[in-house]
Amino acid sequence: MALPRFNHDNSRDEFLPAVNEQEVLPAGRDDIGMALALDHQVGIGQEAFDVREYLHVLMKNRLLILASCAFCTVAALVYSLTATRIYTATSTIQIDTKTMKIVEKDDVVQNGSQDREFLLTQLELLRSRRLADRVVGQLNLTRDDDFMGRKSISIVGWIRGLLSRGGDAKTAASEAEQAATTVMDETTVVPFPQTTMTRIRIADRNAKRAQDVANAMAEGFIALNLDRRIEATAYARRFLEDQLAQLKVKLESSERDMIAFAQKEQIISLDKTSLIETSLAAASKELSDATADRIKQEEAWRTAESTAGGSLNSVVSNNLVQGLREKKAALVSEYQDKLASFKPEFPPMMQLRARINELDRQITTETKNVKQTLKSSYQTALNREQSLVKNVDSLKAELLDQQKRGVEYGILKRETDTSRTLYNDLLNRYKEVGVAGNTGLNNISLVDRALLPKAPTYPITSLNMTLGLLLGLAAGVGLAFLRERLDDRMNSPEEVERSSKLVSLGIIPRLQSGLAAAEAIRDPHSAISEAYRSLATSLQFSTASGLPKTLLITSSGPSEGKSTTSSAVARHYANIGLSVLLIDCDLRKPSMHKVLGLRNDIGVSSVLTDRATAPEVLQMTDHPGLTFMSSGPLPPNPAELLSGPKFQNLLDAAAQRFDLVIVDAAPVMGLADSPIIANKVEGTIMVVAAGQCSRMALRKSLGRLRFSRAYVIGTVMTKFDAKSAGYGYGYGYGYGYGYGGELEYKYGLESGSGSVPKAS
Repeated sequence: MALPRFNHDNSRDEFLPAVNEQEVLPAGRDDIGMALALDHQVGIGQEAFDVREYLHVLMKNRLLILASCAFCTVAALVYSLTATRIYTATSTIQIDTKTMKIVEKDDVVQNGSQDREFLLTQLELLRSRRLADRVVGQLNLTRDDDFMGRKSISIVGWIRGLLSRGGDAKTAASEAEQAATTVMDETTVVPFPQTTMTRIRIADRNAKRAQDVANAMAEGFIALNLDRRIEATAYARRFLEDQLAQLKVKLESSERDMIAFAQKEQIISLDKTSLIETSLAAASKELSDATADRIKQEEAWRTAESTAGGSLNSVVSNNLVQGLREKKAALVSEYQDKLASFKPEFPPMMQLRARINELDRQITTETKNVKQTLKSSYQTALNREQSLVKNVDSLKAELLDQQKRGVEYGILKRETDTSRTLYNDLLNRYKEVGVAGNTGLNNISLVDRALLPKAPTYPITSLNMTLGLLLGLAAGVGLAFLRERLDDRMNSPEEVERSSKLVSLGIIPRLQSGLAAAEAIRDPHSAISEAYRSLATSLQFSTASGLPKTLLITSSGPSEGKSTTSSAVARHYANIGLSVLLIDCDLRKPSMHKVLGLRNDIGVSSVLTDRATAPEVLQMTDHPGLTFMSSGPLPPNPAELLSGPKFQNLLDAAAQRFDLVIVDAAPVMGLADSPIIANKVEGTIMVVAAGQCSRMALRKSLGRLRFSRAYVIGTVMTKFDAKSAGYGYGYGYGYGYGYGGELEYKYGLESGSGSVPKAS
């Protein structure tokens, strides 16, 4: 909010007219202008960090990247030339998961049910210390000074050898262990995919030794595998022999115990069946037959008892009874025939009847005899059955008693049978193991022997240099981005725009060595002069009403070029016919009077302290239309003077008297002068020195200005070096009027006064 404006002296009315005491915003801070500025600032803040930004960082740090690549490549070359040459020899073996079987049963050494686990086991055996010890002993590597690292003989080593003579055995064991460890470290086992073949690679400093070790590893592994199989077979034979001896003793003892018990208990077996069991079976069968016969005889007798004598089958089938009945039938027939002629009392008739009666008596007697015979047969069968029942019951009781006594016998018998079975099985297995142990079959075979290496496999100079170059490139790029991240100083307008969220109004190149700033600005064809003309052109369109009437030019820190920029912009507008007042409001360390070559005995401080009037402190410059007001004597309280109403009235009066008022103020950081002045002017320009101003300082400065409600139009980058900025800034600088083309390309501005910005 602007401070009220007062007319502090009626005698100076012609230069400081009274102004209405009301709160107003400068013309440059109208709603439309502020909206346009904010829209542009937001647009800048939303720009993406595209590929060109990465290329810019890389081009800016190209020397660092090239140095990193060169250093790493040379280091890789030196390493390749000085590194120890390593030779690699390769032998190939085949590991079959199954072996040929000579006997029907499986071999003693099982290959495993899973081929993968078996192959992995074999690969680990190839890396085992046992195989390494075998190779060391076979090639006598402990006596190889080069392999053991004993090339040079030193006094210390000689003395150590004398002191350790008492421990020769321990030293030899240590050397053997060291040699085996070296062999294990040099060995690489590489299986062929989807096959049972495996490569054994040996890497050593000596090509011939690498070949010998590779072949010894393959041959030793084959022999070691065969030794393991033979050892396993021998162990199995010894184990089976012990088991057979134990079982033999146990079997003999079991048989003796079983026989002794059978003799003691009178247990006799025939075809694995005892005598009592045999007798019981026979008696049972005989009892069954007797029972069937008794039932048959009883049924015949019961039938005879319940049936009339004449109809009994036994009677009917009896020949004697049949003869008697036939005779009776003949006599009865004869009697009937004679009865027709004679009376029953006739003696012959009576004789016939007597004879018939006699035959009936005989038939009856014979029938009784048949029934008596059936009863006798039934009684006999019954008696026989009862006798057999008693016999069977007796045999059953005897068998049960024998079974009770035979339980222990059965236990002894089963133990004997089990021992006999185990003994026979172990005896057969022992014979088979003996056959399998003498076959000498091996499931590992040598496919290719190792050849003498012709060239070293390490180091590979081309590969190392390529890796060094890539490593150097990666390190260089990483250092470049790290440097860009850690370096808080801004070197390009894009960095300023990203940090400030403000539009870049101009880019002022760095002065060439030996050339003064004033001299370069006076030359209309110089790059700096053209740059300041482009800056002045862009200021004409910074607000909705055009060029601000009052303009503050400040910076975050000292020596960033704000005074030079203020002078150059003032000269430009004076050259195009505007009346310009340049005020040096740096009441701390003024320098504008030195730039213009004018006096500084009176100035702004004199007017604000009522020691002089405004017309008295105005100085004319060598530029027509450019008037200068110096800072004057340095006051003890600059901030208090600038915050009072007199300074506001001074600015308002100057704005009515001149077409443009440019204020050069002290730096923002650490001082309150610039935020106070920025609140009272229509627009503020922030000067940023390339490679000098940090992002943090710029953000804090803009924060202070915005807190004071200042309208910051944009930024100006000074001391810009296109070469140090990197990619994208190698055009237009140092070619006079060619500078304007660069601004036209980047920011849509045309050089020269009166030009119109291109639509963006």
